[in-house]
Amino acid sequence: MAENQLQQQKEALERMKGELARLNVAFDEAKKALGVEGDLTPADDEDMPPALREALRKSVERAQEAGRSAVKEMQGQGASRPAGRARRGALSI
Repeated sequence: MAENQLQQQKEALERMKGELARLNVAFDEAKKALGVEGDLTPADDEDMPPALREALRKSVERAQEAGRSAVKEMQGQGASRPAGRARRGALSI
């Protein structure tokens, strides 16, 4: 059983590596299209208007949630508990 789970984790890791490589290529293409060369430097919060700062915060939150959802999907898990799994302490009849 443990070997099977380890194999599944290795396969999930390989899928995630492939997805990360794909996203890195897309990011590099987007930077090239915008004319940005090299690494992006973080912006100073003082230089950023409040509306832009709020939009950036919301964008980061959406991206993080999408990433968590993608990882769950790649691992074969849904947003909720697997069907048929009983609550802790409950008896199945």
